[in-house]
Amino acid sequence: MFEHWRRDIMRNFMLSAWGLLTLVLLFAVMLLVNELLKNGQDPLDSLRAASAEEPREPRQAARPATALGEREIQLYFAEEQGRWLVPQTAVIEFSDSTLENCRTVIDLLIKGPSGGAGSPVMPPGVRTRAMYLLDNGELVIDFSRELLTELSRSKSASLEGIMINAILHTVAQRALQTRGVAAVRRVRFLIEGSAPVQGFPAHLDLREPLEPDAAWVGAAAPAAPDA
Repeated sequence: MFEHWRRDIMRNFMLSAWGLLTLVLLFAVMLLVNELLKNGQDPLDSLRAASAEEPREPRQAARPATALGEREIQLYFAEEQGRWLVPQTAVIEFSDSTLENCRTVIDLLIKGPSGGAGSPVMPPGVRTRAMYLLDNGELVIDFSRELLTELSRSKSASLEGIMINAILHTVAQRALQTRGVAAVRRVRFLIEGSAPVQGFPAHLDLREPLEPDAAWVGAAAPAAPDA
């Protein structure tokens, strides 16, 4: 009988504690809602915003690519004095993914020119963290922090322009495009997953996507694709 009485006490205690906790949580929610209403905010706005801001999957994020044979493409490097860009012909293993073809040529830019004319345009140690191609032809490239660190040391507007336009002209060439997929028209630059602040690091504004600028290409280079 004593055991039964003790169980009844414990059960009543647990029910009371649960009820008290529920009241505390309800009171806290009411205070939060009241505070939002006092500030002129709709308590449901945050729920609506979270629903509306669900990220849209890019058309080409990452999928297995099928090799279609070799293809000649152009890589853009700086001429000896670093004043403009010059093309260098390279042969890549062409695939049925425009995104993968862009990834291939960016890796080749990072490695630097293979003999002949041209000087490196990419800082040593830089790497691509991620790359996406959107349906509107915007290529998003997320670079590692070495890209910003190296340019911060030089503070050269010419170096910044050469490097950025080497990337733009290289990935925007029609030779990388595959059937049924939009050609790269512009590039959005990210550093470690975030958009660079104004001045990259001192002269260029990369907060918006950029298109190739033909003024950076020497007379011997082929014309840039239409934007």
